[in-house]
Amino acid sequence: MQTLDPLTFPLDGNRMIEASAGTGKTHAITNLYLRALLGHGTSDTHYDVRNVLVLTFTIAATEELRGRIRLRILQAARDFEAGASDDAIIATLLESVPTDGARIRLLAAAKLLDEAAILTIHGFCARVTRDLAFDTGTLFDRQLILDGSTLRLAAATDFYREEMVRLSDDEAEVVLTAYRSPQQLLNEIATLLPREVVLSPAAPSDPGDISQLKQLIDHIKGVWISENISKLVLESGLNRNRKAMKAPYHVAMKDFALSARTTIADRNLDWWTFAKSTLEGAVRKNGKAPEHPIFEAIELVAQGLDQFSAAVLANFRRRAIERIRERLAEEKARASTLTFDDLLISLRDALRADATRGGALARRLATQYPLAIVDEFQDTDEAQYEIFSRIYRNSSASLIVIGDPKQAIYKFRGADIFTYIDTKRGLGDEGTRLYSLAINWRATPGMVGAVNRMFSGDGLFRHRDIPYPGVTAAPVEHLELTIDGTPAPAMTLYSLSGSGRTIPRNRARLLCSEWAAEAIAVLLNAGKDGTAMIGEAPVTSGRIAVLARDRHDAGAMRDALGARGIKSVYVTQESVLLSSAARDLLAILIAILSPANERYLRTALATPLMNASAREIDALGTDVRAHQELNLEFSEYHRLWAGAGIASMINAMIARRGLAARWLRHPDGERQMTNLRHLAELLQQRASEAPGLHRLVKWYAREIETATTVAPEERQLRLESDHDLVQIITMHSAKGLEYDIVFVPMAAFGMQERTAIYHEERTEDGTTRHRTVVDLQNSADGLDRTQDEQLAEDIRLLYVAITRAKYKCYVGIADTDRPRVRDSAIGAALGYTGGKLADHLDVRFGDFEHIRIDDLDISRTQYVGGTSMVTRRAARAPRNAASTWRVHSYTGLSRQIDSVLEDSIDTTPGFADDDVSAPAPEPADELTRYSFPRGPRPGIMLHLLLESAGTGTPLDTACEQMLARFGLGEAWQTPLEDWMTEVLRTPLGRAGTALANLQPDASGGAPRSAHELEFHFPLATANAARITEVCAEYGYLTDSRLSAGPLQGAMTGTIDLVFGHAGLFFFADYKSNHLGDSPEAYGRDALATAIREHHYDLQSLVYTVALDRHLRRTVDGYSYEACFGGAAYLFLRGMHADVTDSGVFWDKPPQALIERLDVLLAGGAAS
Repeated sequence: MQTLDPLTFPLDGNRMIEASAGTGKTHAITNLYLRALLGHGTSDTHYDVRNVLVLTFTIAATEELRGRIRLRILQAARDFEAGASDDAIIATLLESVPTDGARIRLLAAAKLLDEAAILTIHGFCARVTRDLAFDTGTLFDRQLILDGSTLRLAAATDFYREEMVRLSDDEAEVVLTAYRSPQQLLNEIATLLPREVVLSPAAPSDPGDISQLKQLIDHIKGVWISENISKLVLESGLNRNRKAMKAPYHVAMKDFALSARTTIADRNLDWWTFAKSTLEGAVRKNGKAPEHPIFEAIELVAQGLDQFSAAVLANFRRRAIERIRERLAEEKARASTLTFDDLLISLRDALRADATRGGALARRLATQYPLAIVDEFQDTDEAQYEIFSRIYRNSSASLIVIGDPKQAIYKFRGADIFTYIDTKRGLGDEGTRLYSLAINWRATPGMVGAVNRMFSGDGLFRHRDIPYPGVTAAPVEHLELTIDGTPAPAMTLYSLSGSGRTIPRNRARLLCSEWAAEAIAVLLNAGKDGTAMIGEAPVTSGRIAVLARDRHDAGAMRDALGARGIKSVYVTQESVLLSSAARDLLAILIAILSPANERYLRTALATPLMNASAREIDALGTDVRAHQELNLEFSEYHRLWAGAGIASMINAMIARRGLAARWLRHPDGERQMTNLRHLAELLQQRASEAPGLHRLVKWYAREIETATTVAPEERQLRLESDHDLVQIITMHSAKGLEYDIVFVPMAAFGMQERTAIYHEERTEDGTTRHRTVVDLQNSADGLDRTQDEQLAEDIRLLYVAITRAKYKCYVGIADTDRPRVRDSAIGAALGYTGGKLADHLDVRFGDFEHIRIDDLDISRTQYVGGTSMVTRRAARAPRNAASTWRVHSYTGLSRQIDSVLEDSIDTTPGFADDDVSAPAPEPADELTRYSFPRGPRPGIMLHLLLESAGTGTPLDTACEQMLARFGLGEAWQTPLEDWMTEVLRTPLGRAGTALANLQPDASGGAPRSAHELEFHFPLATANAARITEVCAEYGYLTDSRLSAGPLQGAMTGTIDLVFGHAGLFFFADYKSNHLGDSPEAYGRDALATAIREHHYDLQSLVYTVALDRHLRRTVDGYSYEACFGGAAYLFLRGMHADVTDSGVFWDKPPQALIERLDVLLAGGAAS
């Protein structure tokens, strides 16, 4: 490969230029364009701006390129007029190009540049099919639609419905397990529809007859129960961390065995868990696998079902690709529409036509555009390359392709790096047609050296045709980043310290973002002090960029910067439909569709986007006039939407409610308003294509649900402001940009591929090229090859991210649980294959600055030039600072108690409400009620579990759901289920029943119990001291007193359970407190102590007053003495089904006390 000389590079034939990051690719294009206009090296041919074809991939890139070319032409025109130039290229052209007429040609070219053929590839195809409609066979009246997703979904839905009818019950069951909706199917195959791919296997598969397999399944079901196979497995010598030793898998198998189902595809059932080979591979040291013929039978079932499912799904995917393609073509022909993909395919197919017609079209285009320059060629695909190849392959016209295979990062858009590789091989076989740019004009020598050091490993880019050509820094004087007068190292690696164990990704994201934000705050403060400088200029926010892999990384970084008073702006290719404003607007549009629906109105008003005050929302239920005005307002929006369009309606809403003025007072106000106006444009565009209010909202809701992280250009989040702010930008969006200082806080990224689509070389018609292979069965080999290609793309993406830096780059590395560093791009770049990450970095990259961090290292330095970026909160009604009005609860009152006991709530572990202050116990060898986790979260889980079980949910299902929701581990399934069974069956002596009997009335009558009964009642300046005195007279609160001061406002609370039995009303409160590890620890005396220590007696009094008030108003003939049975405090860890009232503390306060408290709480003076 030769080094490119812009003055001697031949402008004839087909040639390729490889340009590494920062090597001046765009500058080279402008020089080649300038030479073409002047006829330099073109056999005295002077090209016109209208016949030099320059192609790139985005509209923004074409405009930038057009602007750069215009500036270069005007610079050359001035220098030709002056007869001299400081620019080496132009100076040489002055000497070798006749000046007569050169300046005139250049000025004319600058004036005509708006007509120049500088286009996107799709724009070029659109121009050709429009201007040469007869040659390309394109109908005149076909309408280009920007978004073909609706057509694709309609075609997929039609196919899905028809296919479900055609399939057998067993086949349909397999398909429905894999694809629960047409959209899910479409998500997998959408990018394949416009492409020519190889389907593997080549022919449909025969799923075979599974009737014998189903008979074997029935046999297994019977044996599993009759011979208690679960017990056999659980008592074996298997490793307890394996799935076969975890309760949910046994529960699923038991449920299936007891059921009448013959299902062969169940998401909750994994046959391989109990297969013989799996069990033998899960044996712990000195252990023994369970032995039984059933495990061999299960293995046969697992193998058979895998084969059957693979064949069914392969056939389904094949038909989906073929039939949805056909349906799309039929529908587009019927509606006379075409998409951007159709532009490419139409031109390609026209060029493919018979030699007479296709050849004539190719010759005509080669004559019209005798010189073509294709930028960013690494982002092409097979169809695009075939168009260029057929036009320029056998022609005297010239094709120059420019790109960098190390920056091919758009596979998700259909870009195909293997097209680049095949093109490079073809040109390389012809001799000296490959050129490279080897000088980096962007970065400092230190930064260039650091990049060379990181990416020059043999075979790092995973393909022999993508070597890493070491580049050199430009031979010019470079500015430097200095800190305290000392040059800063170009590369800083910071790694999360640890003992070799992985770190949860969310935790790593938080720590790496915090550390990066802290480093930025320190840098900016040093810039303010004049000690962090780039040349003579201080480091400021606008010179720093943070590159994030996804919106989650970006969000964590924005929060970390905001906490330090550092303003930032998020630049991304992410869809605006993923923003919070998009979902808020959906709620608002639903309310506008039904302005009389109060629930919709309230939801709309409560969205952050509407920015309404709490008082305004509350007025909907308390102020009739306000409610009517809001109804009229939304009705007017409805009328305006129907008459003038949705964009006009949204603009009217912004003006009427003053949303712009309200939002711009918030830190993220510009972002919200930019998103809202962008969404209005998208909705208006869609409304013009498919009229109808309800239809539009339905489309909008679906688009929100299916929005992708990297969106088409018209849907990408727009920049709200970048005025001297730290830029947070996704790695894909950063391509082509440069920043003085770059942070990559989470450099270990990657994803697990689940669909096997890869490339392999195939020879067809004597030509060897890479073809896209779709492994319809998602075989292990196919997935491995796909994963390797994805890792190669991740390495290229990391290269793009790090090469954005001019002076310095900070790279954060954490060995997360997903992915592991050793399996990620940064691991490949660093040559890390395992062991202690920090030690590896010190040994292999000792020339880089390396900082080990942990959460103890990270402080929060405030940026001295910033402002506090507090999170926006809901508006609050103004309140007099001296006001004593409060919303009170038992919990709040208990905190006001000044206890006179020596052992207070804060010093007695286990005696807090649901063990709020109890320390976490050591990991237990045995899983029991006593070793069950303590603290608020487990306590809440038990409350919810009992509520769920008490309202009809099967106990095993409730336990499984709660354990999964609270992340307490599958191993607790059986112990928890056994414990809760005991709780539900424990006799409640005074009530004469048990919790298990308090199910809703199946006849449809009133339920015998009510869970989580909420109450509110007013407090009219109750005297706290007097309440304490009255309670003490009856033996309550004898060791405590409420703090002085009136109780004014409202009392609120939630009673865990209210139930009726035998003509009496009771309430119960669940307590998960850990009082000891034996039944004796939960005797009556121990419970009484816990009640007293934690002021549960106060809770009993408040709840009893509330329930008594409610019953007096709702139950005819009610009296406290005759109808109220008492309060039961259920200490769950102490409840046993064989002992009446075990773990239960009963209390029924005297009627006189309740009556006096009722008066006191109402503001009266009880006697």
